[in-house]
Amino acid sequence: MKSTLFKISSILFLLLVLPIQAFASKTALIYHSNYYDSHTNVKTQLEADGYTVTLSTTGSVHENLFTNNIDGTSGGYDVVYDMKYNNNIGSNGKTRYQNFVQAGGVLILVGENQASYSNTNNTMVAFIENKLGGTVSINGNTTGCSFNCTNNTNSNTITTTNTAVTDSDYGSDVAVYPYGAHFTGDGTWVAKDGNGRIVWMRWSGDQLPSGYTGAAYITFDINQFQSEFDKAKMANLISDTYETILTTPQAGITTSQQTTVNTTRSKTQSGNKIYMTQSGSGIDLDIVQDGDDNLIIGTDLTSAANITGDNIELTIT
Repeated sequence: MKSTLFKISSILFLLLVLPIQAFASKTALIYHSNYYDSHTNVKTQLEADGYTVTLSTTGSVHENLFTNNIDGTSGGYDVVYDMKYNNNIGSNGKTRYQNFVQAGGVLILVGENQASYSNTNNTMVAFIENKLGGTVSINGNTTGCSFNCTNNTNSNTITTTNTAVTDSDYGSDVAVYPYGAHFTGDGTWVAKDGNGRIVWMRWSGDQLPSGYTGAAYITFDINQFQSEFDKAKMANLISDTYETILTTPQAGITTSQQTTVNTTRSKTQSGNKIYMTQSGSGIDLDIVQDGDDNLIIGTDLTSAANITGDNIELTIT
């Protein structure tokens, strides 16, 4: 009995000493231009993955996206899909997206073909190069394709995905990529067309400046998200853009907390002890003990337990 109670006491001590982090709700923002159902398809997949999604057609990037909602209230977003393929994100937008990625956010930028939308595309390239320290070179466009794309070919179809990013190689079951830009860069390629040309890329980890904990993706075709062009595995690719980043643990307990844990584990005694420091008002604290030689002691393992606050009811039995 004494051994069992000591283990329970140690667990109680850790719960009292170490801060408990609540699981925050998962949130996402989609900037879009109402291009057919491209944005709603992304929204549907985010919601299927448990995200609360906000849609916006504004032409500018909001400030503090990781901590604030676009209406100015506190909260922020874990994921931002910028699907405004026809809109330049601007110098302020680049800085605000830089701050978002640095803080841990996942950013997906969607451009279009280089012939008609070079202004938007070049802004995306400038963001990667000037704000994130990467390199990008747009090399041309894939071939075009009509709605429902019965004439899709290797040159305008995603045919392979990188298993370092995606759950598996989705092959040619992702999407048609009609008349979108292909490119090279120093990030991690995510998807290629049938000619081996890169159409998706990600920067994360040590590919980003020191201290940046998020990720940034670029791709240059809005149609691939559209029902007439996407395929069964596009939903998987959408999920992979954020799940592979946000499900990776980014932090652990602090050094001082680990020292406390180690000290507690090495403490031995033959009786039962509860280690406790509590502060706050209006609590009802009940401690039930069993057997003899029981002791309530402070968190430094030597001093008396300390309870501070007003209107505290303490019952020890």
